[in-house]
Amino acid sequence: MKTYILKRLMMILPTMLGITVITFVIIRLAPGDPAAMRIGSGAQGMIRNQQLANEIIEKTRKEFGLDLPIHQQYFRWVGKIATLDFGRSYKDNRPVMDKIWERMPITLQLNIISIILVYLIAIPLGIYSSTHQYSAGDKTLTLGLFILYSLPSFWVATILILFVGGGDYFHWFPITGISSMDADKMSAAAWLWDRIWHLILPVTCLTYGGLAYVSRQMRSGMLETIRQDYIRTARAKGLSEKTVIYKHALRNSLIPIVTLLGFLLPALLGGSVIIESIFTIPGMGALGFEAILSRDYPVVMAISTLAAFLTLIGLLISDICYALVNPTISLEAQ
Repeated sequence: MKTYILKRLMMILPTMLGITVITFVIIRLAPGDPAAMRIGSGAQGMIRNQQLANEIIEKTRKEFGLDLPIHQQYFRWVGKIATLDFGRSYKDNRPVMDKIWERMPITLQLNIISIILVYLIAIPLGIYSSTHQYSAGDKTLTLGLFILYSLPSFWVATILILFVGGGDYFHWFPITGISSMDADKMSAAAWLWDRIWHLILPVTCLTYGGLAYVSRQMRSGMLETIRQDYIRTARAKGLSEKTVIYKHALRNSLIPIVTLLGFLLPALLGGSVIIESIFTIPGMGALGFEAILSRDYPVVMAISTLAAFLTLIGLLISDICYALVNPTISLEAQ
């Protein structure tokens, strides 16, 4: 186990370098000049002398190192991130990490609550569906979950806003932000209730798709497990069905679920561009989307690098969990 983990950790560095090179080149090949976009077309129009406008743009490009060849820009950037310095934003000249630290807690709140709800609900549903295969309850769950999985999140968000967010029907839930304007003046209990009330709609939109997918994975894994010979042997010994399912079958049937752990860490910090935009939530998804539109290279590269690193760490954790869930799996042999 230790040797396997050490090898995987040593592979992270070259893999990260490859990912950053590809991402850096693709971002630089995108059309649009960050220096010109930072000044803005309106400001350029106010500057009557075109030569003066060009001088300001060139000065801005030199300030951020955009006048250097692309390979020099890359090595300059890599040298900075070695010390966790992702530079300054082209948009407002603020440190990139400061902007990320501001948005990260908001995204973590949304995604941690969503992931916990997905697993708390999906695993029992998958177990019930697999142990009652072809029953009326299984068919109803299957139909309902497939419908949920097929619904696009932006459409569901729009319907929720229309019906329960103050559209044409009920005004039960707030539809913008994660707190009321006067939240800082509320007591702790009132603030917590206000935050929960604001999170209900976006968390619902983030949860239902993952709930449907994970429950289907759990059902498939459980069905495959309960058909194994050792499960038949456990039943032949006279063990209760509850003991057979929860003590013998559940552990091995979690392997498909463990596979999904590799993508949880980047999902926690990546945020949801669509949901955060619809509900005006200042999270990581909205930050990344704004950075792409404004060609804010340092912010885009910072988010991409963090997501890639967390994906690699998540895959390592997923492999380790394989061995914990099923001790017969040998990582060293792999």
